[in-house]
Amino acid sequence: MYTMEEITIETFGNSEFDHLFSCSLPYMNEGTFSWDFVGNPTTDDEKREALRARFQKDLEMANEHPETCRMKCVLCKKDGVAIQLFLGAINSRDDDYVTWAVALYSPDGNGSKSWLYDLDYIQACKDHFVNTYGVKGYKISCMNTGSLKEYHLNKPNADDLYNVAIDKVYTTASGVELVTIFYTYK
Repeated sequence: MYTMEEITIETFGNSEFDHLFSCSLPYMNEGTFSWDFVGNPTTDDEKREALRARFQKDLEMANEHPETCRMKCVLCKKDGVAIQLFLGAINSRDDDYVTWAVALYSPDGNGSKSWLYDLDYIQACKDHFVNTYGVKGYKISCMNTGSLKEYHLNKPNADDLYNVAIDKVYTTASGVELVTIFYTYK
């Protein structure tokens, strides 16, 4: 069973963050994440602390300005085991979508990441996002090459729940090419 929990600065858990970060780090270092998003840290410890600080900063801003800051952080669990942590926002210029800027992933209690392709997981995300935020879908930004982009464009059976399209491809000031992919629920 999948559960989604809204995370605030008061409920942000360092142990869950550390576990999810450790599981995600090898993939992030292989190019699924642009470290310039958090100031280009170099060591694994610096990367962990820089990303933790980004989560905390955004959650503090949401806590201090709840009427104007629409930052969102969601912890997803499968059978009570933390498997994913999302961080993003609902942009005032496009409030039909929540845009996820960072997501950390880990295997489930059985050591598998097959949950990424489980329609029950995809449905749980849809139900939470639509019922909690009132959105039509979500967007993600990721590197324009590699496995993360391919996963997001080619989830098996996902077309039963949403339409997937590329919104835009752009290059950051530091020369990193990113793509924004959006999902509109059916």
